[in-house]
Amino acid sequence: MKNQTIVCVSPTAWSGLWKNRQQIMSRLARHNRVIFIEPGWNFERSYRAELRQNWRYFWVVRAIPAGDQLTLVSSPPTLPYFASKLPRALLQRTAPLTMQVNAWLMRRHLRRVLDTLGVDDFILWLYEPRYGPLVGRLGEKLACYYVYDEVADYAGNQKIRALIQRSDEALCRTADVVFASSSVQYQRRAAWNQRTYYVPNGVDFEHFRRALAPATPVPADVASLPRPVIGFVGRLSYFIDFDLLREVAFAYPDGSLVLVGPDDSGGRTAVLRDVPNVHLLGRRDLDELPGYLKA
Repeated sequence: MKNQTIVCVSPTAWSGLWKNRQQIMSRLARHNRVIFIEPGWNFERSYRAELRQNWRYFWVVRAIPAGDQLTLVSSPPTLPYFASKLPRALLQRTAPLTMQVNAWLMRRHLRRVLDTLGVDDFILWLYEPRYGPLVGRLGEKLACYYVYDEVADYAGNQKIRALIQRSDEALCRTADVVFASSSVQYQRRAAWNQRTYYVPNGVDFEHFRRALAPATPVPADVASLPRPVIGFVGRLSYFIDFDLLREVAFAYPDGSLVLVGPDDSGGRTAVLRDVPNVHLLGRRDLDELPGYLKA
């Protein structure tokens, strides 16, 4: 695909943990104009902090060039509808209205962005079912829905989960093309849209093969650790079996268990912090990861 304009509404910021959305859009930006819409709420920070930082984008368009054909656009904060400390009973009553308000806010924001950047011929690329109501309301010539996860499974509330599942199905039916990153996701969405394609996650081979290059340095914080080094690179999410990792560390008392990535476990990594051969290093830059893998 070449010489197109793609408006990508992303669930995470460009500077966040590098995932398939950055990989895909960075490649599309080689031959197309990509306008990357960052979310107004980073779940790694408090909602109050995000509101203070991003409230101005209700009225102001902030577009920052990040390459010859890549533009990053900030968004106003949206309302939390399932990841919140509010009582579940209140959430399940307010979630439908909250999702409608969020879709309206994003539609209003995108119209200002399109006008400001002079865009009138574009492809709309969505990652989240809550923005399904955008399809057909912005004048896009094509709408793509990329299914990267079962978002409804994170709701923790049956009624909200059902609401997200209905939104997912509705978006699949209205999108012009659907991409699914797993075979299970593909089988489910293909029943709703014949133009559904299975596109499994991959790896940036050229980047990570640097771990085999003699010139790639091993970072100082792991260079002298006892061998073998058993490593993990990625987000330390709540669904990881940290008790199992603790047992792995005990099984290799003369080795080192190294975990590289932001801690999003909700405190579940506490079971590892008193194990002497476990090293929780936190997030590292993408450019540094081949060196850690080399270790």
